[in-house]
Amino acid sequence: MKLRSMIVFVLIAAVILVGAWGAFCGAPVGVEIFAPMEVMQRGADLEGEAAIFLDTAPAEGQEVTAEQLTDIQGILEKRLAAMGYAFSEVVQLGDGQFQVNIPVNDSTAFHDAQQLSDALAQTGRLYITDAANDDAVLLDRDSIAEVELQTNSLGKYSIFLRMTEAGKTLLEQVTGEVSSREREDEKYLHVFLDGKELAELSLREAATDGIFGFSSSYTEYEATRFQQIVNAGMLPVSLEANAQVAASARMGEHAWSGLLKALGIGAAVAAVVLLVVYRAAGLAHALSIAAYLALTAIGFALLGIPVTAANAAAWMLSLAFLVSALVWNSTCFRRQHLAGKNLRAAFRSGYAEASGKYTNAFVLLFLGFVVLIASGSAAIENLAYGYGLSLLTAYLAAAVVDRMLAALLVRAQDGKAGWYFPLKKANEGGNA
Repeated sequence: MKLRSMIVFVLIAAVILVGAWGAFCGAPVGVEIFAPMEVMQRGADLEGEAAIFLDTAPAEGQEVTAEQLTDIQGILEKRLAAMGYAFSEVVQLGDGQFQVNIPVNDSTAFHDAQQLSDALAQTGRLYITDAANDDAVLLDRDSIAEVELQTNSLGKYSIFLRMTEAGKTLLEQVTGEVSSREREDEKYLHVFLDGKELAELSLREAATDGIFGFSSSYTEYEATRFQQIVNAGMLPVSLEANAQVAASARMGEHAWSGLLKALGIGAAVAAVVLLVVYRAAGLAHALSIAAYLALTAIGFALLGIPVTAANAAAWMLSLAFLVSALVWNSTCFRRQHLAGKNLRAAFRSGYAEASGKYTNAFVLLFLGFVVLIASGSAAIENLAYGYGLSLLTAYLAAAVVDRMLAALLVRAQDGKAGWYFPLKKANEGGNA
């Protein structure tokens, strides 16, 4: 039993350490690379940003209304979110101009300011025309609910237009009429996006399921970008990309590396102190800190939460909460042992007592996440998710990881209190 517990402890410790190394330094996983730090987005205050300016370009005689400006802002935000810039900022500047602020660094999908500004400025009008009647429009964007993609074994992408309820009826009517024509050269439809032809299709039967599909020569990037633009909605007014301006990081050129160094030093100092003071239990505490750092980094990368100065402060706050929770675990453990309980009983009751203490603290601190989310501000929402995620991983590290590791250690060596507390204090009234 003791040997098995120690073997399990060693295996879990190895998984945590390898996971932490992979999270921060990268590690190969098959043909892929597991490297959360490389895909983690960094905020403009740490790595700089690009400001893309978009001007409304209404048709001659057309006036842009306040409602249309609001619609444009919403569509731009949807496009940015779909493209991986969920926490970018879209600001109305007046006179029909928009400024889009986007973090610029190697960790984001952002590589070409002009390419991104062109995608944002695209109207997104998708329509189907009758090739036999001078490309008269048969179905317009308002008949299309969304675009779906499908890839075949050769990596080619097929595009499927899923119609609205009204569009389904219209599609069946249109395709039925075109496919029933006598002349073969009149059984064709064209698909256009913003005036650019995407496909020419020959029809043999009516489409009755409300889905209109066609093959494409798109690459994965092109197909995905097409889907993102169309599904975000059609702009009510055309836009023109006016300028791109790159700005340096507000916190300095080396802010990101300095932040990582400060976090690493803080975590290392806390782990060493806990290890020296609490010995075997301190080893479990140190591994729990490593698990917290790895889980937080992976969570930020997977959820696409940019690391900003505010989120970095949330990491530090959560690390402080974790260290406090770990100290409570060992303090209550020792107190129960000094009250006369053997190590196993002291561990169970001590960790249960500590859990009650820091769970209450966690609930109180987590209310801050609820308050931040309730504000409704995009900028504050970024902070809220970073704060909530780091606090949650800190709690899990203390309540699950540390408790599991400490339990394995106690089972492996429950006859020597000195493994867990200073010898002099461990022998005061306790049963070893």
